[in-house]
Amino acid sequence: MKVFLGTMAFVVLVSSVLGCTIGVFSPLATADDRPMLWKNRDVPNVAQQYIYVEAEHNFVAITYQGIYDKVYGGTNDAGFGIVNTDTYNQGNWRSYGISDGEVMFIALSQCESVWDFLGILDSLFADTSVVLRSTHCYGVIDKFGNAIVVEATCTNYVYFNAASAPYGFLVRTNFAISGDDTLRRGWDRYIRARSVLEPLVPLDVRDVLETARDLVTAELDPNPLPFEGTIDSFPYGYISTENTINRYYTASYQIIVGSAEIDNPQYPVLWSGFGIPYATIPVPLWVNSREVPPQMTGSGATMCSDAQFIKGQIHDQPDIRLFNTQTAYRIHEFLSPVEENVFGQYYGYMSLWAKFGVSEDTLAYIQQDLCNQVAGRYEEVRGLFVEEHNYLKIQNISIKSYPNPFNSAVKIEISSPKNNFKHIEILDIKGGKVFETTLSPYTSTFMWEPSSKLSSGLYIVSVKSGEYRATSRLILSR
Repeated sequence: MKVFLGTMAFVVLVSSVLGCTIGVFSPLATADDRPMLWKNRDVPNVAQQYIYVEAEHNFVAITYQGIYDKVYGGTNDAGFGIVNTDTYNQGNWRSYGISDGEVMFIALSQCESVWDFLGILDSLFADTSVVLRSTHCYGVIDKFGNAIVVEATCTNYVYFNAASAPYGFLVRTNFAISGDDTLRRGWDRYIRARSVLEPLVPLDVRDVLETARDLVTAELDPNPLPFEGTIDSFPYGYISTENTINRYYTASYQIIVGSAEIDNPQYPVLWSGFGIPYATIPVPLWVNSREVPPQMTGSGATMCSDAQFIKGQIHDQPDIRLFNTQTAYRIHEFLSPVEENVFGQYYGYMSLWAKFGVSEDTLAYIQQDLCNQVAGRYEEVRGLFVEEHNYLKIQNISIKSYPNPFNSAVKIEISSPKNNFKHIEILDIKGGKVFETTLSPYTSTFMWEPSSKLSSGLYIVSVKSGEYRATSRLILSR
C-alpha cells in the first residue's frame, strides 16, 4: 500500500506495564560494518501494519492499522532510520501537542543524517507555538555510519554516540540515562539485553533476532524450552513474561539494516515482524521495492491477525503475563524450517545483488515471495490448532488436593487428557523423594498419609502420564 505525504481483560499492576526495548548499533558492532536498529514494540493495541510512504524521502515504517500520518519506527531511501521507546523518568507527559509518532513521520520524510534529526528537534523546541507531548529515547542511524541515542524531554535533548560506547552499541528500555535515576522502568530488560548482545559482537540480524526472543529473567532461565518445572504458583511449564525482553505486550518488532554511503539499492532493509518474536518469523522489506505486501498492511493485514492468534495460543491463561513454554516451543519448531529458508534465500539474494545490482521490480517480487512463505506457514499453524484439535498444544494435567494445608491425610485428584498410567512422586523442599506410586489408567484419586517422621512444611506432588506432566504444592501442618 502506498501513502502520499500530506499535512500533519486482565489488568496487571506493575511498574512497567507499557514500553519498548530498542538497540542502536554502530558499524563497529556489526558483522557487515553497517549501522543497525532494533525495536520490540510493546503496546496493548495489537492491530499493527507496515506502510510505504511517498514523501521527500520515501520510507517504510510500522504503525497502527488505520493510521497513516504517524509512525513508530522505520527507514527511508536515504539510509536514515529511526526507532524509539517511551521513557518515564524525564518529567511529566502532556495531554496535548505533537506526538512521537508525528515526530518520526516528519523525520523519515525529511532526514538524511542523524544531524538532520537533531535539527528538526532544535526547530521544534525553538518554536514557542509548538508543544511536544511526551518523553522518549530515539535510536537513529544514517548511511554515513552514525548511530546515536537521543534522549528527548518535552523541551530539550541530549544524545549518546553508540560508537563511543563499550562494544559499539547502546540499549534503551523505558528510562533515559540522563533522567531521574530513581524511576528506571525496564531496568531488567536493559541489563539482560546488554548481557546477551555483548558476547555476540560483531552482530548480524539473527543475533539481534534471538535477543528479541529472549525469555530469561533474574529469577529464572527457562532454557532450553520447553521449561520442565514450575515457578511461583504458575501451572507446570509456564513462565512470566512481565520482565522478559520478549514480553506479553510485544505487538511487533523491527530490525533495520542500514545503508553505507556508497551502496547498492538493496539497502536499507527493514526486517518486519508481528506478534511475539519467539513464535513468529520476520520478513525483509526493502525500501526501494516501493511497496509493502498486502498481507502486512491495512485492515487486511492477515499476517498480523495470524501472529496474534499464535500469541493467544501461548498466552492462554487469564493472567496474560503467563507464557506456555510447551506450546510456544512446538510452534517455534514448526516455524523454524520456513525461517531458515527465508534467511537462506535472503543472504543468497543479497550476495548476488551486491555483484550484479537489482531492480525495484525484482525487490518487490522477492519481498512478496518471502512474505507468502511465512504467511502460508502461519495458515498451517492456525489450521493445526483449529482443525486438528490443538495438534501443536500439549495439554496439562490438572491436580486438585484437599484439604490443603492438611494435617494427617490429603486426597489428591488427578485429571489427565488421556487414560494412561499415572506415576506420582511426592518430594520434600530439597527435592528428596518421600513417596511414590502408580495409578492405573482409570484411577484418578488416592489418599496420601505421610509418615509421622515427616515434619511440617512444603511438599511437591509430581505427576507424569505419558507425554503429560504437572506439579502442585502440598502444605503439611502438624
